Amino acid sequence: MSKSLLKNYTLTNLKPKNYIYLIQEASHRKKDIGCVKIGVAANIELRLQALQIGNPRKLSLIGKIGPYSRTKAEWLEKTYHKRLKKFHIRGEWFNHKCISEMSAVI
Repeated sequence: MSKSLLKNYTLTNLKPKNYIYLIQEASHRKKDIGCVKIGVAANIELRLQALQIGNPRKLSLIGKIGPYSRTKAEWLEKTYHKRLKKFHIRGEWFNHKCISEMSAVI
């Protein structure tokens, strides 16, 4: 394989796949259900670790959608955020009730 073909092949196949993730925080009260973060990441495990550092409550991955290109994933994320606006708390965090509506949106 020529160098230019090898370079193109490598660059094409190394493009990261991106996912829309749903990460939920555990509630400090057993009867409550924690907030849900809807975001985009190529490596969800690393993203979960990074979020956990700044959150005193246990975070868990409860779902992922994809893979998509970065552009498509970001567009879908914004679409979900807009459609779930009534559950919005702050930033990319939503009330846990968004989960049932999220399945209707997908």
